[in-house]
Amino acid sequence: MYSMCRYIIKQILIIVLFLNILTVFSAKAQNPSFFQITEEDGLPANKIYNIAKDLDGFIWIGSEAGLSKFDGVRFKEYTHPKQLSKSITGLKVAPSGRIYVFNFRAQIFYVENDSMHLLWERKYPIANIACDNQGRLWLTDETGIYFFNEKNNNWSIPNAAENYTNSSSFAFAKNCTTNKLGEVFFLAENCVFEIKQKNICKTSIDFTGNSTTNAGDYMLCVSNQTKWLFPVFHGTIYKADSGDFKSYQNQEFQAAIKGRKTTNAKHLPDGNIWIPSYSGLIIYNPETEKVRVLFPEIAFSDCLIDNEGNYWFSSLYNGLYRVPKLDYTVWNVQKYIGSSQKTIKLLANNNKVYFATEDGKVGFIEKNKVSVFENEIKSDIQMLYFDTNDQCLTFCTNSYLYQLKNNALERINNQFWPIKSILAVGNQYVVATSIGVLLYNKLNDTYANDTLVFGRSRDLVYDTLNHRLWVSANNGLSVFSKNQTSKWKLIQVFLPEIQVVALDFSAKTNSVYALTFAGELYQIDNRLQPLKIANLPENILCSQLKFNGNKLYLATNKGLRIFDLKTNTWQVLDKFSGIASDNIHALDIAGQAIWLATNKGVQQIPLPISSKQTNAGIFKKQVLVNSVSYKNKFITLKHNDLLHVEVEALTYNSGKNYTYAYRFNTADSAWNFFPAQMNIIPITAIPNGSFELEIRVFDYQNNVSESKIMLKGFKNAPFWQKWWFYLGIALLALWVSFVGFIRRVYAIEKRQKVELQRINLENEMRVSQLTALKAQMNPHFIFNILNSIKAFIYENDKRSAIKYLNSFSDLTRKVLDMSSVPQIKLSEEIELIEIYIELEAMLQDNNFNYKIEVPNNLDTNAVCVPAMLIQPYIENAFKHGLRHKHGSKELKISFEIEQDSRRLIISISDNGIGRAAANIINENSANSHKSFATAATGKRIDLLNKSGEFVALQIIDGYNEKKEPTGTTVLIKLKIHEPNN
Repeated sequence: MYSMCRYIIKQILIIVLFLNILTVFSAKAQNPSFFQITEEDGLPANKIYNIAKDLDGFIWIGSEAGLSKFDGVRFKEYTHPKQLSKSITGLKVAPSGRIYVFNFRAQIFYVENDSMHLLWERKYPIANIACDNQGRLWLTDETGIYFFNEKNNNWSIPNAAENYTNSSSFAFAKNCTTNKLGEVFFLAENCVFEIKQKNICKTSIDFTGNSTTNAGDYMLCVSNQTKWLFPVFHGTIYKADSGDFKSYQNQEFQAAIKGRKTTNAKHLPDGNIWIPSYSGLIIYNPETEKVRVLFPEIAFSDCLIDNEGNYWFSSLYNGLYRVPKLDYTVWNVQKYIGSSQKTIKLLANNNKVYFATEDGKVGFIEKNKVSVFENEIKSDIQMLYFDTNDQCLTFCTNSYLYQLKNNALERINNQFWPIKSILAVGNQYVVATSIGVLLYNKLNDTYANDTLVFGRSRDLVYDTLNHRLWVSANNGLSVFSKNQTSKWKLIQVFLPEIQVVALDFSAKTNSVYALTFAGELYQIDNRLQPLKIANLPENILCSQLKFNGNKLYLATNKGLRIFDLKTNTWQVLDKFSGIASDNIHALDIAGQAIWLATNKGVQQIPLPISSKQTNAGIFKKQVLVNSVSYKNKFITLKHNDLLHVEVEALTYNSGKNYTYAYRFNTADSAWNFFPAQMNIIPITAIPNGSFELEIRVFDYQNNVSESKIMLKGFKNAPFWQKWWFYLGIALLALWVSFVGFIRRVYAIEKRQKVELQRINLENEMRVSQLTALKAQMNPHFIFNILNSIKAFIYENDKRSAIKYLNSFSDLTRKVLDMSSVPQIKLSEEIELIEIYIELEAMLQDNNFNYKIEVPNNLDTNAVCVPAMLIQPYIENAFKHGLRHKHGSKELKISFEIEQDSRRLIISISDNGIGRAAANIINENSANSHKSFATAATGKRIDLLNKSGEFVALQIIDGYNEKKEPTGTTVLIKLKIHEPNN
């Protein structure tokens, strides 16, 4: 069933053959690629009367909006306060550099030093003006001919005209022009007059058979000493021959000018005579006698060639045109077929150039005629191939093959996978498809004979010298040769797993050239030795590669790239070089021309292509210091002065895509770049002292200009960079260092003194602690305790003896432990004094009582006090208060926290005899004992206060109403400290 359906489909395809041309278009007109500049681009007016090139190469424009100068980026307009008419025409450039113009109110102006000056006001309309090489400006009007001498600044009538017998014949003189020899020509009296120094010659015009017999209706043009007359409205072309002007016998030239209203006639440096008209530009070459008409739909007024070789054409309604290359011809197929002008495939063969558009049309160019054919399927055409066997064009679209034969389209009875390339080798067709490379005996065969490569293939070339077939694919470059059985055999695979996008073979170098998707260009010679020879820059995609004349031509998305195999250098042609579009989809080479398929049609470029680079120019307009024009050649700057340089660049080829750059002539100076729109350059980072400033321009291909601006100057350093300032800073630094050193020494000494005081204080505290220890553990106290214990032993009161002996040992151990630390917990201090009081109580009568009061809000484990600070005052209470007391003896020790100041208050109270009575008893006693505790503790309190602690001591004597002593109270205030752990 499947086979039957397939057979029916094939039969239908056989029947449905597309045999007819749908449409054929023909045209002879083709134009070069151009740039158009209009009012939208800043042009003062689209209606232009004249253009001129000054001595520096800048373009000047006379239009209905006045006079302006164009530097490629901006237009500068020139006016005069006494100007009566805005429109300007008749632009002429004198050898002195002056630019002369006039308006329609008979005013003559000139531009000098970048300003416009009024030269003369006439009463009669001016016909035209001209400049000779002797510094004279010539003028013609209805009253005759005059000249202005720049040397003496006077207007005169030429002597030759004064001596002429019939000078009145010069009335209504017009069409004044000059040549390189300084000779002056003008029209009057239906004759051409020539002024040579003091002589004047007259050449008559033979108007026989011409409907126009008035010389005023003609334009005079002098080229290479040949004088021409061209009609303005209608008439015959005349050329000076044997002294007289006779009709020029060139039918093609006469036919080209017939019916056109001409506006100008010029002989340009390219050797051609250019005649702008209301219907195009007429170009005539006197040497080859060839005629060409460009842009027949545009009204032109003037033309010139700039220093870079660009052609400039001014129009009366459409602004200004710049043509980079006149011989880079473009066929805009959109004009002929009314659809897309984008051509995607191209093939040159047998004096025909075949092309395909993106919307499925095919066509060819033959003898400057364009024929276009519309296919049955409006789909992109994948390849073009000229079948030499059938002498027809073969192309593939939508998996079908078509042939263009005898100006008719025919579909081949077969269906293929998408075809990328076809090549006839011997009696076989090699077909590269999306699934592989297939072999066919005939293209209309149903099945392929063999498959050489599996996978997506792209391009095919055949090495005619070594009989090898080369296949580029997405996974490498394969080479085949035939074995003894005439079957293709794989020899080798180059660049495996690398996509190869373009191939070509050169019999001249016996090499295959291959380009990868990554832009790597390889040469593989007949020994099958691959060599990487170049790399394309990033982001450049190549669609086709061709070898010609030791050069490789690459069609890319960034113009035509040319690699010179001798010099290993690249040359780039893009839209600024005259290419119609930067996006080139295909190319082919036939004879002495390269053909390109571009987004804007088919373009022809003659070979060889010159590699000469035009160099940009740069000019200084003024130097600005602090926004004020600086006139001196040598620039002197203060440290805070602002330096700007106003410049002009001359690089019309770059359009607006060039940059200014400056640097200082120092070893480490780099270029600083600024865009073309910024012609006032700020100069920053100027080095102090003498400097040399270099300014250049880089064109759109980053070529640096040969011309440059050099400025010399001197920048005064700020006072903080003067030598005396550095010396002052050094001296100040020395003084500060000295003062700092002295202060450092003083600070060290002060710290040492403080440290010494601290050490002394610590030593004194240690001494005081030892003294306190001595006071607490004095021999008398120890002796009494031991005697009491001994008495218990004698009395056989072993229990009491053991008890007090244990208490004594505990007291001794704790005192020794606490003597090495500055602070202890309050709980430990209370435990110590309890043991001490119990031992002292053993020496007292039985009527002794004591009490230690600790409030509930006081955590004795969370508060620290100086070690052994309380015990000496308890000792004093026993020694001096309670010892001599008769009756009940009481001792009370209490602790409380002062809430406001967060201090600990310790109160030690006894009901002894009081200090006064105790002192009397001690004085009268023969064995008066000096209290070490009182003196040592007092000194210790002083040391604690010096070290930053707060210890306050107050002793209160108690009395009753009878002024009798009732005891003593000791109050101690301490700063509360928390334990370290």
